[in-house]
Amino acid sequence: MTALEQQLQSTRAEAEAAIAACGDTQALLQLKAKYVGPQGAVTVALKQLGALPKEDKPRVGKLANEV
Repeated sequence: MTALEQQLQSTRAEAEAAIAACGDTQALLQLKAKYVGPQGAVTVALKQLGALPKEDKPRVGKLANEV
């Protein structure tokens, strides 16, 4: 498992917990920006895909899309 995969799995767990605890629409929009906005955790992870070895890219890319 690559470090990026570990980061994505950690981000997924964190996001799921935050969404479950979300109290209103405004808080949910803030979470969306935190995770998938231009500077969001998932967006940053997707930018790192290019540095992975060719054989890891499909697997990690699929995980990033799921997250």
